[in-house]
Amino acid sequence: VVWDGDALYDTMTLADVLEVMTETDPTWDNEHDWQRVKIVALQDYAAANSKRFLWAFGGWSDLTKTIEDDQVDAVVEDLVALLALGGADGVDFDWEHLSQYRDSDPDLHAQQRVVVGKVIVALKAALVEAGMEDMWICYTPRYNAFFPTTGSTYGQNNIMTDGEGIDIFDYVAANSAYGVDAVDYVHLMMYDLDATTAFADATESYFVQAHYDAVVQSHVDYGIPLEKIVMGFEPGPQAYTGVWGGLDHDKATIDALHAAGIGGVMFWVGRRRFNILSFSRVRNRRDVGHERPEDRRRRQRQRRDRRRELRRARELRRGALKTPAMTPRVHLP
Repeated sequence: VVWDGDALYDTMTLADVLEVMTETDPTWDNEHDWQRVKIVALQDYAAANSKRFLWAFGGWSDLTKTIEDDQVDAVVEDLVALLALGGADGVDFDWEHLSQYRDSDPDLHAQQRVVVGKVIVALKAALVEAGMEDMWICYTPRYNAFFPTTGSTYGQNNIMTDGEGIDIFDYVAANSAYGVDAVDYVHLMMYDLDATTAFADATESYFVQAHYDAVVQSHVDYGIPLEKIVMGFEPGPQAYTGVWGGLDHDKATIDALHAAGIGGVMFWVGRRRFNILSFSRVRNRRDVGHERPEDRRRRQRQRRDRRRELRRARELRRGALKTPAMTPRVHLP
C-alpha cells in the first residue's frame, strides 16, 4: 500500500478513488474500470431496494499518524468530489486506534483524538454548501467511546480508548452549527473484546444485556439521541479476544435494544477488514521531519492539476451523455 496524503485511495486497486470511479469512453482508458463496475452495481442494488450506500472511510489503524490538521481541507475536498459523482448516500468514518500514543506521545494522542471531529465539522459544512445536506455522516467507534476516563458509573474496566467519542463530539458540538446532529448515526463496535476485559463485573466471556444497557446509557447521558445509536454485532469467531454469545443470545439482545428505542443494529461478518478508502501520505513528518517547502508546493500543484483534469473530464462526459431519457438519482428516505 502506498500512503499518499494527496488522495483518497481505493484499497482494492490502490488507486485514487476519483480516478477509479470516473467513467471513461472508451472504458479501457480507466484501467480500474472493473472495480468501478462492481461498485456501481452495488450502488444500483442499494438504490433499487430502498437501501443506502455509504463509502466506508478507514478501518483498523488507517488514521494512525496519517491525517494532520492542515490536511483536513484536502480530505473534505476529495470526499465532496467523490459524493458528487453520485450513487452514494454518505460516508462512514471507521477510524480506530486513536489512543495508542497516549503514553509515548501526548501531543500526537491529543491531535488524533480530535482530528476526526475536525473532519466531520468541515465535511458537514462543505456538504451543505454544495447542496448535498442529505448525505449521511456516520462515525464508527468502539463501544466505550462515551465512557469517561475517570469517575465512571458504567462498570467498565478502563482501557486506552475510553472517551474517544467524548473528545470527538465535544469538538463537533462546539464547532458545528449542527451540534451532534452533524453526525447521523454512531455505529458501535461491541465485539473483538471479551466481556471480562471490558467490564469489571462480567462473569461470562461474552457481553450480556447489562453491558449493552451500560453502553447505550453512556451515549444518552452524553447527549447522543437513542435513534442515532446503532449497535454492532459480530456473529461467529471474532478477532482479538472477542467471544460470541450465540445466535439466540444476539436475537434476545437485539429485541431488548429495539424495545429500548435505539436506531438499529449492524453486523460485522468478516474476520479480516477490507476498507474502501484510506487517506494517508507518503511520508510522516513526525517520523522523518518536515517536507521541504519546494517539495510541498510542487506536490500541491500536481494535485491541483490532477483534480482540474478530472473535473474537466467529468463535465465533458456529463455533457456528452446527457439525454432527455436520463433522470436524476433520488435519495430514498
